[in-house]
Amino acid sequence: MNVTKEAKAETAGLLKWYVFVENFNGRAIETYNVFNHGSFMKDIARAITKISDKHEFGEKLRSELMYYFWSKCEWEIIISAWPPSDTVREEKVDVFDQIKMNFDRFLDYVWDNRREVVKEAKQRGLIPKSTRIRKAVAE
Repeated sequence: MNVTKEAKAETAGLLKWYVFVENFNGRAIETYNVFNHGSFMKDIARAITKISDKHEFGEKLRSELMYYFWSKCEWEIIISAWPPSDTVREEKVDVFDQIKMNFDRFLDYVWDNRREVVKEAKQRGLIPKSTRIRKAVAE
């Protein structure tokens, strides 16, 4: 498993949630920070500014994860037993599957760091600098 120089440079922000992906050019399995996906980051930052309820935000977050990372070949890897054999079934796993296993923790992480999500999105020019976060509803 390799982490390229480009990948290290992209993770300069504070938000990090790593998954396994394939580098098609290098034919290697690498780690990828899902917060480096610009459109995903922009959409969850916008959702944070509009939704003040954690449960409602969780539904939106799951929807965005599915839209960007679910059942798309560029986000899929194959998991197999080692050593390989004809009797062992391989599993196709995408980024959504990897996050879904710990979705409650992922939701807590994003919700607890929602100010940082918006701050990073502003710094990267994904949302306007004047964007404000709504006050969260008491849980």
